[in-house]
Amino acid sequence: MGRRIVVSGLPMLAVFILNVILDTQWRAYDVWPGLSWVMHGIGGFVVAWSTVRWYDRLPTSARPRVGPPAAAAFCLVGAAAMVGILWEVYEYFLDRVAAAAVQPSVGDTVADLVMDMAGAAVYCLAAWQSIKRRSYLGPR
Repeated sequence: MGRRIVVSGLPMLAVFILNVILDTQWRAYDVWPGLSWVMHGIGGFVVAWSTVRWYDRLPTSARPRVGPPAAAAFCLVGAAAMVGILWEVYEYFLDRVAAAAVQPSVGDTVADLVMDMAGAAVYCLAAWQSIKRRSYLGPR
């Protein structure tokens, strides 16, 4: 089970590595500043997806009860917000320690966090639509 849980986190690692390559090798954020919002949206989507995969891999007895779909969506958006906050702290330390300029303003930080949550919300809507469509197919 442990290996499967680690594998569920690989997409998040891939987004992190892609971000580092885009920033350090291609300076893509200097060319297209809006790319930050796109990457944060993708990151939020991937965090929500990975969180669901981790939850699904827990033994049934160890799974916390989530409740209605709105509560599950709230938890997933919250998870994306927490990862986004950790990312913004990482950027803050990059600015202070490495003299980088990755956080131009508080407005940029807030926009990044909103995009993290929006990406997770898009995942929730897509998952809800998928579940809704499958329910018309009868029992599994």
